[in-house]
Amino acid sequence: MANVDVILSVQILDALGVTATLPLFGHAADTVTLAQLATAGATALGDIDALTDGAITGAHVRVALDTSGFGTPAADSEVEKGGLLNFGQGGSPYKQGYWIPALKDSLITNGKIDLAAGAVTAFVTLLTASGGTIDYTGKFGNLLTRLIDALISFRKHRRAENRRSSEIAT
Repeated sequence: MANVDVILSVQILDALGVTATLPLFGHAADTVTLAQLATAGATALGDIDALTDGAITGAHVRVALDTSGFGTPAADSEVEKGGLLNFGQGGSPYKQGYWIPALKDSLITNGKIDLAAGAVTAFVTLLTASGGTIDYTGKFGNLLTRLIDALISFRKHRRAENRRSSEIAT
């Protein structure tokens, strides 16, 4: 029986309205169910609540996946340039957008995301197909129904870029 890495991330709000995160790292057997993870997390929340004067406002149990087989970034990749895919949601008039950082240049045709590209259609199918191991949803639990639109967008990551860049700003 193998272990998987898990992180219990707990958000705690203070009287001034500032939120801090307490991450707890651990291992769980690969045979543990989601219900068992949720129960263990709820038990930990009770213990944490006894330690803090702040209010627990959120908590997530995350299973860390092995990402070692996904290689290195392309020489010209930048996480600031990405693709925004907006999906319709069942039971809601609102879109759910998912932004893909460092969108591949090969997926851009005539200045637009090529929606017929195999990688794009596979991702759309992944998110909109229900009945699998994971049914992907919007932020509030509504199932994703279809791709509505897609666009190339930019999101600034200046602080992180400045920490890692040797370029001199003018």
